[in-house]
Amino acid sequence: MPTNSKSISRSAEAKGFLKRFGVTVFFALFCFLWIFPILYIVNGSFKSSLDWATNPRSFFPDFGYTIENFKILFVGGDQGGIYDYGLDAQPITSWILNSLLASLAHTFLYLLIAVLAAYAFVFLEFKGKNVLFAVLLLSMSIPGVMLTTPQFENILKLGLSLDIWAIILPGLGGVSGLYLIRQFFKGIPKGLIESAKIDGAGHLRILTRVVLPLAKSSLFVQGLFSFMSVWNDYAWAQIVLGYGDKQIWTLQLGLTYLVDVNKGQLGSTGVTLAASLISMLPVFIVYLLAEKNIVEGVAFTGMKN
Repeated sequence: MPTNSKSISRSAEAKGFLKRFGVTVFFALFCFLWIFPILYIVNGSFKSSLDWATNPRSFFPDFGYTIENFKILFVGGDQGGIYDYGLDAQPITSWILNSLLASLAHTFLYLLIAVLAAYAFVFLEFKGKNVLFAVLLLSMSIPGVMLTTPQFENILKLGLSLDIWAIILPGLGGVSGLYLIRQFFKGIPKGLIESAKIDGAGHLRILTRVVLPLAKSSLFVQGLFSFMSVWNDYAWAQIVLGYGDKQIWTLQLGLTYLVDVNKGQLGSTGVTLAASLISMLPVFIVYLLAEKNIVEGVAFTGMKN
């Protein structure tokens, strides 16, 4: 090979290496900036009140890691630190269970309604089907804040104020999940449905034995969104539960209360970060459980089955 050709080849390889190296560094920095707040919350939640009071800017604790902040959340008062928070024990376990119950129940009912509606719009024939679906899509243009007052009036008429059902029921008729599930159902080969009908399967059997196994990826994704929307909700929970007994509060209400109580207390930052970590964990666990189904290609899953 001529010398000039070798030189050009080496120059091209060097440019390619520098380009790949630059891209790698850029995305590494981007990932670090994204994950650093999470690391900060996890690390800070295990730092003692003494560390936060004496050296709050240090990432690593000078006096070692401790579970003092979590004991303050669950038990209350001073947990061996030098500062007395004066915080009585709060029903944080009830708050966690209430949030889990509301989130899981809402997600199950939401998916049940969305799946049945999507199946009807795709596989059943009835007059006005397309017009009805168009009206549902138009309802998505209504800002959610405009629905707060009507929903609250309905909750009051049903006598569900200060009840966990006031968190579960609103939003069950959401159109976004119906639209996404319907779009996936439309991609299922019609031959599978026709073969099932020839074998004598009814609509319920077709839905449970043919459609749902192929749709599990989209259902996991939509279920994750639904779970997060209820788990992270604060404004609506404050409206319907904020003035009731603390035992019926959700976790977001309870943790906000704890943050307000600790506001201004010397070294209380660790308690706030511990509360934030507790709030993050269930969503993170749900995502880990659904990750495999999110990564799987929906069409590829259907071909495998």
